[in-house]
Amino acid sequence: MTQNFLADLKTTLENCIAELDELHFMFCQNPEADFTGNRKLSFHDYIQFMVQMQSKSVSNEILDFFEHSLAAPAKSSFTQQLYASTLPASSQCRKRLKIS
Repeated sequence: MTQNFLADLKTTLENCIAELDELHFMFCQNPEADFTGNRKLSFHDYIQFMVQMQSKSVSNEILDFFEHSLAAPAKSSFTQQLYASTLPASSQCRKRLKIS
């Protein structure tokens, strides 16, 4: 029963992130440029990353999220996307991550 609940929750979360991804332009300061093109950190990955964050440093969180791949984005890429975002929680996220 618990496995079904967790699987359903994960599917629901993935569906919500996919829906947000389709409307990502609504959450950006510069919709023509933010989260466009072939980026290492897509809007979908960015949201999924933010939801899955724990209490580690941003650099370690990125490495864990991208399974220590050499293709993982740098902390600066994440920070740039955080500032490009106009999500209501972005200022709280910056405070939580101690990014000025």
